[in-house]
Formats: sequence, C-alpha cells, structure tokens
Amino acid sequence: MKIQQLEYFIALAARGNFGEAAQLCHVSQPAMSMAIKTFEEKLGERLFIRHGNPIILSPFGEKVLPHARRIVFEYQSLLSLSDEVDALSGDLRIGVIPTIAPYLLPKLITRLRKLLPDTTLVIEEQLTAIVLDKINCNELDVGIVATPIEANNLHETFLYREPFMLYGAHEPKNKYILPEDIDVSELWILQEGHCLRDQIADLCALQKQQPHEIQYQAGSIETLMNLVDQYGGLTIVPELAAKRLSPSRSKRLQLFKKPAPAREVSLVYHPLSIKLELLERLGAIIKRIVPEYDDEGNIYRTVPVRKQTL
Repeated sequence: MKIQQLEYFIALAARGNFGEAAQLCHVSQPAMSMAIKTFEEKLGERLFIRHGNPIILSPFGEKVLPHARRIVFEYQSLLSLSDEVDALSGDLRIGVIPTIAPYLLPKLITRLRKLLPDTTLVIEEQLTAIVLDKINCNELDVGIVATPIEANNLHETFLYREPFMLYGAHEPKNKYILPEDIDVSELWILQEGHCLRDQIADLCALQKQQPHEIQYQAGSIETLMNLVDQYGGLTIVPELAAKRLSPSRSKRLQLFKKPAPAREVSLVYHPLSIKLELLERLGAIIKRIVPEYDDEGNIYRTVPVRKQTL
C-alpha cells in the first residue's frame, strides 16, 4: 500500500469523478483509475460504487475513508516537521472563500506580517469545497469559510457572525425589510458553488421562485453591486462588503428586521494539525480585526450552510 494510493482514494471520494479527481492530484485519469483498482485488490473489497454519476463510496469505502485521511494527514505533517523552527514560524497556508477574501484579507495580511514576522503566508482564494478538500489533503493548513459545515473530521473555531443587508438601485423607503418581502424577480445572485448563493437562496426561498430575468453568473459581490447600479434590481451582501461602499451608495442599503439573517464565519482545520498554536494566534488576530456584531441589542439568526461534498 502506498501513500499515493490513499491520496487518490481521498480525492475520488471527494470529487465523485475520475477526471476531476485526477486533475486535483495532477495525474492522468488512467493512472488514477489503475491506482484505485490496485488499492481495491490489495484490500480485497470494492471502495466505490461505480454505476452512477457521481461515483459514490461503497459501505466498505465509507469505513476506510477516515483512516485514509488520518494516515495521509499524519504523513504530510511528519514531512513538514523539519521545516518548523518553532511553533510560530514556517509556512501558514490559508484558504479563504471569495465572499470573505476581499474584505478581510487587506487588514489581515498587514496585521499578520507585523505580529507573525517569522511566518510565511501562502493564501489561496477558493470555493468552500476546494478549501475543505485541500485541508484534508494537507495542501492547506486552515480555511476561513462560512459555517457550520458537516465535516466530522475537521474542527471549527468560531470567529464572527456577519449580518446580511439588502443593496438596491434606489434609496429604500423603509429602514427595515423582511426576507419574504423581497421581490426575488429583482434579485441578482452569485453563481453556483458559492456558499453565499445557497444561503441567500434558502433565505429567500428561491427554489420556488425565479430570480432576476437576466441570468448572469456573477462570481463576486462587487460584480453584483455594479450590476444593480447599472441595471437596477437588488442584491444581498454581507456587512463587511457593505462597509466599503461610498456614502452615496451606502444610502441604498436596507437592514433586515430582527432577528436579522447573518452568516457565521469560522476557521476550519484538521484537529491533528501540527500548527494549532499558530492557528489559535490567527483566530485571535481576526477577532480583533472584525467588528463585534453580537453586541447587546443585536439579535441575529444564522443562515445555515448547505452540506459540502467532501
């Protein structure tokens, strides 16, 4: 049995597709297929149910997966030990989702360079599913993502709760609005794959209704707000994004009535990480950067995150 076979097995379990798993592992699809077949022969059991799309784990594969993840993670951690001079040095590989990165990273990077001068920052902007995949494969140390997520093998450390606001083309008549009062035919939303899109879809019951008549697959909150400025309509934004607006654009924001919908943001990492002290310091720094939204008088309800495929 080889570590490489375990890595391929984990990737295929996460992606459910040989082509995507091979791309994730930077190998050809035939090489991936052969490695999985050899691994199954070694174990004497089928790891996957292959008839169907996506490919899914067999009952035996479900039992093997947590063991494979632990072995690969500990192997990768062992290789990293020689690079660590002390607990607060070496590389810190961070994955951040696109709806958080533009608003948190500018201040965070400045603060980290000052407070952790011996740490080399390696930062990626990725969708949640990719961040979680890379943590499991030890290609990232930590993710900054919307939570809670259903990933029993990963640990979450709460950072902050961020309320949503409604951004429109015109100054609203009323200060507050309820989600059910939003005209979803006027709503611009992010493309598939973004947790924020799923949260807004659930909040506004978009599964039962048709959003904006122009179907534009936007990849950023900034694009959505620019579309509202140009073509009218509405979009829902987290408060850190709203705080960057000019005074004239800020007048077009509308608050949600209490309990206001909000997203929970957390650090997500492997509990066996050799960098737990560094991750604890990272969390403390982020909490000092982000305003405290849970102060007295503010009541929020967290909009859940849909289950991520791991």
